[in-house]
Amino acid sequence: EALKLNDMLKDEFISTVTHEMKTPITSIRAFSEILLDENLDEANKRKFLQIIIDETGRMSRLIDQVLDLERFDSGKQKLNLVKTEIGELIKETAESMEQVFAEKGLRFSVLQNFDHLELLLDPDRIRQVILNLLSNASKFASSTVLLQAMENEEDLILEVKDDGKGIPEEEMPYIFDKFYQAKNQTTKKPIGSGLGLAISKKIVDYHGGTLLVDRVEELTTFRVILPKQLKAYPNFNTQLAHE
Repeated sequence: EALKLNDMLKDEFISTVTHEMKTPITSIRAFSEILLDENLDEANKRKFLQIIIDETGRMSRLIDQVLDLERFDSGKQKLNLVKTEIGELIKETAESMEQVFAEKGLRFSVLQNFDHLELLLDPDRIRQVILNLLSNASKFASSTVLLQAMENEEDLILEVKDDGKGIPEEEMPYIFDKFYQAKNQTTKKPIGSGLGLAISKKIVDYHGGTLLVDRVEELTTFRVILPKQLKAYPNFNTQLAHE
């Protein structure tokens, strides 16, 4: 029964990814055909070309996500570990999302309880996790998103909170599972590919950390816990970046 369920979820996942690929391809073809019209004015040409560029980017990101998951699942992915100033990483990542929140009319705040903290980690991958969580929050928040960074003796803790409707309690244990996400998307209009959280969890796992979600006081909170001292894990495949 378990094997049958897994096969079914895989089939639905493939179906969802295929659908996500077809949508931009359809748009690209349609607008490319329109651009063949010699009577099309310059303003519309630029408009349709931008749509093609955007849809191509969307398709490229989806392919990258699927390949990311394959590398993580197969153990082929490596982390490029670099001593990283955490405050600067958070600042740069938050700034890249400010316009997104502003356009949606959302209040966005960043808090941290340390002045200077350097950790050995893969900055590009941790930035990817934070961006995934902030992007997710931007889609579901009602009015407010908070990025909070804290440290204790052993861990760095990153939290992304939003005041949206939240995740049904019965779904909490499954939201990082790519197959379960795909199953949910067949019953309602999907927002994004549904792969971001699965990839984020893989990245955090590879750092020997933990990615959790809960809902307290009307706030959905995604919590990343990263150990300050890296440890060896069975699936911990890393390489130190050359200075």
